[in-house]
Amino acid sequence: MMKTQIYPRLQSGKHEEIGIAPENIEIIGSLTNLFIPASNFLVHPFVGKIDFTPVFIPNPDEVMAVLPASLVELLSFKTEQQFFNTSYGNLMAPYFKFNEHPIWGATAMIVSELKEVIKKVL
Repeated sequence: MMKTQIYPRLQSGKHEEIGIAPENIEIIGSLTNLFIPASNFLVHPFVGKIDFTPVFIPNPDEVMAVLPASLVELLSFKTEQQFFNTSYGNLMAPYFKFNEHPIWGATAMIVSELKEVIKKVL
């Protein structure tokens, strides 16, 4: 995907969600697109890097919490499958815990794929 196509997504994404201006993010790759039946969204996850320690400004309408993790912490997550009671019934979904925060569903799937990609290049 060309940078001109990614930039509008960053603009309407990370800046309004967690307060990082898109011009500060260097896209270095992408992960597998993921359809989320519960919301009927198709997520296109990208991997980016920034050259500074960000000050996160989470939008409470978009983000429940920002959980910064080091590379060591990211690689140590043990993803499991767990049942979750949702408005769509009981669902089996990927799950792991980070600092007592449950990470599950699409977020856990995206983080798990990122972890596997990083392990391949280390």
